[in-house]
Amino acid sequence: GVNVNESDVSAAILKALLDQNSDVRQSAVSGLVEVVKAGVQLPYADIAAAILKALSDDSDKVRANAIWGLVSVVKAGVHLPHGDVAAAILKALLDQNSDVRQSAVSGLVEVVKAGV
Repeated sequence: GVNVNESDVSAAILKALLDQNSDVRQSAVSGLVEVVKAGVQLPYADIAAAILKALSDDSDKVRANAIWGLVSVVKAGVHLPHGDVAAAILKALLDQNSDVRQSAVSGLVEVVKAGV
């Protein structure tokens, strides 16, 4: 693989999460998952920050994707602090959008199965 600076990757993902286009913000979550799965050791705080940021997005799709992202990184073996995982899922369970809430329920099941 290409040698990349972890902080550059984190910065790029967080920057993409600020993009005015919701497709770009949704892609940022997917990108986060891809780099984590590729073995890039991003700081847990950056991963948690990106996911929580995406969960505050004004696009329903981005928020639903954030839960998928959370589950994916946990399943990829990233040991996020339990408090961060719980906070993200609880936030999504209280979402006004039913798709996001549904994602949160599925996500909760997945992370429990993953042994978090």
